Amino acid sequence: MLYILWSLLNLVAYLGLFYLLFHAVKLLKQRFNVAVAVFFFLGIAALSGRSKPQPKTLSAPNLLAGIPANTPLGNGSATEKTSLGTSSLFILAEYYKQDSVIQPRGLFATVSGFTLGHRWEPSAGTVVQHRNQLQYRLLMHHEWQLLGSTLYTSPSVTLTGMM
Repeated sequence: MLYILWSLLNLVAYLGLFYLLFHAVKLLKQRFNVAVAVFFFLGIAALSGRSKPQPKTLSAPNLLAGIPANTPLGNGSATEKTSLGTSSLFILAEYYKQDSVIQPRGLFATVSGFTLGHRWEPSAGTVVQHRNQLQYRLLMHHEWQLLGSTLYTSPSVTLTGMM
């Protein structure tokens, strides 16, 4: 519930800023002319577009430590979906199974859903065999943001489960 309230606070703040920007452009159009209003709007849009560059990756990084980069893919996989308040965490574990022994090869995690005001980022993880299932442990980095700026960073959140 706290995550939803924080997201709603961010939504109200963004709508309030948009409302103020709309009235500022309207006032500039009345006092001066359309060209000044358009120039002001484009300037504000250019300034709001400046943010920290996010690294562009085509795939999620392997979160298992100690697995060489050239490790071949496994012959099986397991998935898990976990709720993170207003968003969802999707976990994919790859493994190599021979007889009844499972050797983990990869652990991949992505976050999707309504994340306004929150930034979840998987940082590390482990996978071990537990009978016929895989037991995972995942460390998540969680930032609380207001209007895109980080206000508070939660200590590492540890998620565990079976798949």
